This record gives sequence, structure tokens and C-alpha cells, in this order.
Amino acid sequence: MALSLYQLIAIGLAVALILIPIVRWFWLRFDMPSKWVVADKKRRKEEEEEAEMWAKIEDRIAEEKSSQREFEMLRKQKQESAGKSLNEVASSDAWTKLGIHVPLNPVVKKRPQTSLSRRKYSKMDNLLTLLIGN
Repeated sequence: MALSLYQLIAIGLAVALILIPIVRWFWLRFDMPSKWVVADKKRRKEEEEEAEMWAKIEDRIAEEKSSQREFEMLRKQKQESAGKSLNEVASSDAWTKLGIHVPLNPVVKKRPQTSLSRRKYSKMDNLLTLLIGN
């Protein structure tokens, strides 16, 4: 008894309709990772998160260091440029170019002598400010 092609296809379809749900049930039930695999995945995920966190922290530290270096370089440049003064010959040349033949002397500010009553008054003010807090 030879089966025709259509009969073989129908039998195959029937067997497939019966076996597919059974195989799917076994697949879903028994195709779960073991405890060790789950623990390993969790550990790897935590390590990746920690590595990302440390990378962000290191990036921030590197940015702060670079900004600190830039700030120090600018401060040094300002300090070097502010600290340079002309020597006597160059300053006299500059004054003569401006039309002043004798360089001006710097003004020295003198403090006036304070009297005894003024000192006592200021001490009272200091005492009052300490007591009042203003």
C-alpha cells in the first residue's frame, strides 16, 4: 500500500500540528539558563556598569586637571606679563617720546597723625561693633 504524495503531506502536517506544541512546551520549560549562567550574566552586567561609572569619573578628573592646567598657565602668563617693568634707559626713552624730559617720581601717600581722642573714639566703635555684631 503505497501512499500518494498528498497523503504523505497530510500525515506530515498532522504530525507537525501535534509535535510543534509539545516541542514548544519542552523548549519553554527546559531551555532556561542555569543558576551559574544567570549569576555570571549578572556579575558581568554589574562590572560593565561599574566600569562605565569609573570611566565617567576619570573623564571628569581629566577635565578638571586640564582646566586647572589652563588656569595655571593663564595665571602664570598674567603674572609674567604684569611683573615685567622697563629698565631705566627704556623708561627714559618712553618719557622722552611722550614729550616729558624728566620722568615723574611716584606719589607717596602720607597718613595724617591721629589724635588721642580719635583713637579712643575708634576703639569705642570697634567695641560697639563687636557687641552689636554689625
